[in-house]
Amino acid sequence: MVSISEVFLAQKKILSRFEKAGLQISDTSDIAKIMEQLPIDSRNPTVHFDLEINDLHTANSRVFCLGKIDGSPEIIGVVALRFDELGAGSLHRFLQGHWARLYQGVGGARVSIPDQPGISNRINGRVGYAGKLWVSEDYRGTNPLSGSNIGTDLSLFGKFSCMMLWQLDWMYAWLERSSVNAGRAARWGYSDVQMSGLRFDVYPEKWPDGLALCACSREQLQLFASYVCSLEQ
Repeated sequence: MVSISEVFLAQKKILSRFEKAGLQISDTSDIAKIMEQLPIDSRNPTVHFDLEINDLHTANSRVFCLGKIDGSPEIIGVVALRFDELGAGSLHRFLQGHWARLYQGVGGARVSIPDQPGISNRINGRVGYAGKLWVSEDYRGTNPLSGSNIGTDLSLFGKFSCMMLWQLDWMYAWLERSSVNAGRAARWGYSDVQMSGLRFDVYPEKWPDGLALCACSREQLQLFASYVCSLEQ
């Protein structure tokens, strides 16, 4: 059994790698303000983090930002996460209502998600959603100073931090299938992948094709933290 201390140690290890790359991390709940500081073509819609539409308390959303240690105002990376208490209800049931509220369906119809097999039916309890992840082009790939991938480290730092902050049972995200095939889901700590994503009776009007549902339980993420601690960097 891996203890929560392994998650804390993995966090410290990632922070050390950020420092080697000349970076430091901060956090906020105001994702709209952070999006305004990103390049225009990287300001993706943040409807899942809109406090009013989602009836989302500020304590249930977190945005971690990477910046330079020298105090430069430039944002190097961003990862946004949110928390939902599903209780005994499944993620599948949650999404049926959540997306119908957030998105307009094709032809103006209400978005409709039918019952379906898959991991969304097993995810319940205290659940975290890992949404926006962005890293400046100059810092993508393996960083020569830290010897690690900044995007991967930022994704993991966000998950480790929120798992402890919100005492999560599960974490999930949507990744393009090409990203899963490139190994990103595995590197970002997701142990369960459903390549078909979700099936719809009525699709959202602007739904990107080819999304996979990726998830990890608390126990699986703690095991991944132990793996991160075992790495040499």
